[in-house]
Amino acid sequence: ALLNIQQHSHARSGILTLTYGKDTLTMTILDDGVGLLHGNYERGGVHALRAMYYRFAEIDGLLEVFEQEKGVTVRATIPL
Repeated sequence: ALLNIQQHSHARSGILTLTYGKDTLTMTILDDGVGLLHGNYERGGVHALRAMYYRFAEIDGLLEVFEQEKGVTVRATIPL
C-alpha cells in the first residue's frame, strides 16, 4: 500500500496507523493523493490491491479500500 502511494497517488503525504484490540490487529494507511482511477480497485490492471485483498482473506482477515475526497484509505484487519 505504501509503494502504491509512492508510485501512483501523487500524494504529498501518507499516514500509517496500527491499532490492536483483544481479538484484532488493524492497519490503516491513508494518503492525500489523486484517488483511484474510476473509483475502483477491482478493475483489470490494478493487481497490488487485489492481491492484498486475497492475502488477507487467506488468514481470515479483511481488506477495505475507501476513496476519500482526496486520496485513498486502505484498512486491513486480521484476527489475533
